[in-house]
Amino acid sequence: MRKVVRNTLLGAGIITIFIAWLHLSWERWPDCLIDFGRELYIPWQISQGQVLYKDLNHSFGPLAQYFHAFLFKIFGTSLFVLIISNFVLLFITTYVIYALFNLLYGSFSALVAIAIFLGIFAFGRYIESFGAYNYICPYSNELVYGLALSLIGLFVIGRWLKQAKTFYLIIIGVITGLVFLTKVEIIFAFGASLISAFMLNAICIKVPWRVILKRLLTVALFALMAPMVFLCYLSLHLPLWEAVKDILMPAVVIGKWITKDGRFIDSISGFNDLPRNLLFIIKSLLGYISGVLILGALSYVVSRFMKQRLVFYFVFSLWVIFIALQLPPNSIYFLERGVPVVLLSFILIKTFIFLKSYKHKDVTKLILEIAVSFYSLMLTFKILLNVNPGHYGFVLAMPGTIFLGMLLVTHIPYAGRKKFYHPKIFRTLALILILGVLVVYFRYSKTIYRLMNYQISQGKDSFLAEDNSLNFKSVLVDKLVQWVDQNTSSADTIVIIPEGVMVNYLSRRVNPIGVLDFSPVAIAMNGEDKIIDLLNRHPPSYIILINRDMQEHGGRSWGVDFGRKIDQWIRVNYEQVSLLYFEPTSKANGHANVPLAYVLKRTVDKSIR
Repeated sequence: MRKVVRNTLLGAGIITIFIAWLHLSWERWPDCLIDFGRELYIPWQISQGQVLYKDLNHSFGPLAQYFHAFLFKIFGTSLFVLIISNFVLLFITTYVIYALFNLLYGSFSALVAIAIFLGIFAFGRYIESFGAYNYICPYSNELVYGLALSLIGLFVIGRWLKQAKTFYLIIIGVITGLVFLTKVEIIFAFGASLISAFMLNAICIKVPWRVILKRLLTVALFALMAPMVFLCYLSLHLPLWEAVKDILMPAVVIGKWITKDGRFIDSISGFNDLPRNLLFIIKSLLGYISGVLILGALSYVVSRFMKQRLVFYFVFSLWVIFIALQLPPNSIYFLERGVPVVLLSFILIKTFIFLKSYKHKDVTKLILEIAVSFYSLMLTFKILLNVNPGHYGFVLAMPGTIFLGMLLVTHIPYAGRKKFYHPKIFRTLALILILGVLVVYFRYSKTIYRLMNYQISQGKDSFLAEDNSLNFKSVLVDKLVQWVDQNTSSADTIVIIPEGVMVNYLSRRVNPIGVLDFSPVAIAMNGEDKIIDLLNRHPPSYIILINRDMQEHGGRSWGVDFGRKIDQWIRVNYEQVSLLYFEPTSKANGHANVPLAYVLKRTVDKSIR
């Protein structure tokens, strides 16, 4: 009975968390300029008959884009359709998180896992100038699709470890193939966890090598199905070798990205400032240790005064909430820095326990724990020294952060073995502490979301973006869409540089060359000569140059720091027809009257080779 009441109260808390975040973030999920426009434009164009990789340049897998194109074909093209689809995916992800951690640690811990996921990651907005780091309008739908699929795969691995049926291997194989069509971070993380589970199971069960080979072949065979289906489709539109290279795109693009965008990689991973970030990790680890010691001491005190424990819980809750409301905003970036170290320590400890006990004890659950924790660790490699939910961490840091919560409510409470304190007392105090952390993240996001009141577009494509007090992006996109609607026809084509395909989507104007990103790294990966050749063969009616600082990718000014050859081609073949400015009263850029964008129209057919 107590368990039912406890889980009911926790479930009610989760519903409250979901409603609070939904109300705070409503219609404020997309980034109006950066990245997310691609997630609308590509499926729209695929639904119109374009072919990914052939007509549309794309660095990730095709699964999410073609599924969304299918939805657009059935329900019509709109942001609303994509939002509904991603809400369904969010609910699926939430349920799978519950199912996976329920399999590992029981229903209570699974509910805590859901609370952490919804309370920190699903709707969070932790960077003022970039908004597409949430599960409703992510910068890459391939990432959230890959996450959901891989979590399902881990759950099925858990079922297979309990009962080694071929049916489960078939499902694992199919999921592996689908994950391969998403994004590289997920591919490597899931692949590593799958291999670790198979290896540990083989050691434990001592299965014959022929059985191991049969299992691997079964998984491999069904893993090939989804990529082969898409390969057959692509081969109808491309030479076979080109189709094979495009299928392998998600797996090989990481190498190009690292070599072409080392500055950005160093920044997001934390290697750009190694001593400082290592210090943050040490501080974070010391914070974890201090928190556990404080919870242990408080649990000891409460266990000696059991009759007053409800009063103590209430006072402790008030104190934690008060501290959460006082913490400086940047504290959210330090709370999770130690996650990789904790995960690595957890894996080593669990592996040691496995090696000691697998010969005389059922270690099925232990193998799954190691596989899931290894998956979580592999996901953090991209942000290794800079783990936080701010940008890429909204997915990559999520499983590892949940493991922190699991340590607090599942593992550490029983370390005392009732000798020093009652486990349930420690777990209750840990739950209150987790609530305080959720308040910190909610409070920080609230400061950003309340500045998002600028309406973009109308009808089923409308959403709210940043107002002028935060940055210029909303005004820029709004003015450009208005200008395009008023001054061009539906037959006109537009290329926006260095990025801004959201304008193409909202105005329903096609980018004829299929290159949607002109950042320094994208130009380096594609090559300026190739892009110029595309411009020669499919010259757009208009080119719009946006005043967008690309410093994070190693180039501040278009035509000066990057894209010089392309800019030269544009200057010869296009003339300026409009110039959009900031409003003088804008707070952005210190009230400066700075150009927003240059609109250029095609004038001649000659070109630079």
